[in-house]
Amino acid sequence: MQIHELANLLEIKNSTSMASFRNWLFATEEILKKNNLPQVSQLSTIRTELANYIPKTRGKRKEIFNFTSRLLAQAQDDVWQTYLPFYEKTQKAREHIQQLLTIVAQSKAFNFDRNSDFTLFLENIWHFCNAHEQLKNITLQILSFLSKSDILLVMAEEIDLNDF
Repeated sequence: MQIHELANLLEIKNSTSMASFRNWLFATEEILKKNNLPQVSQLSTIRTELANYIPKTRGKRKEIFNFTSRLLAQAQDDVWQTYLPFYEKTQKAREHIQQLLTIVAQSKAFNFDRNSDFTLFLENIWHFCNAHEQLKNITLQILSFLSKSDILLVMAEEIDLNDF
């Protein structure tokens, strides 16, 4: 979400743009490293290129901003390519979760009490679906895309309590 701000800084040739870009690279590397994603090395390489760039022409300032802009585009593409498979999995899981919630709501098997624990309510729905012979295949598909905790988060986003 910070790419827009970084692009704006480069566009106006702000003197802090390279440092801001370097900080963004480092923060993004940390996120990838925390999630054990090997793409962290791509961003580390870009950060190294940025740190070691030496302009060759007289218009050094302009050349530095052009170089940094190209690296920003490359880094953004690397991050997008890393994110895309996760996004696609989440979208597929979301579709299946919506389907499950519709079926469960139509079954009238659950009624939400506003005084009860929302998380427990979602866990009960998930357990019901996982144990139900006809719904189990859908839950297995969802589990192939997301972890149980992520499933509960998506369920929380997708559920319409008015249906319950």
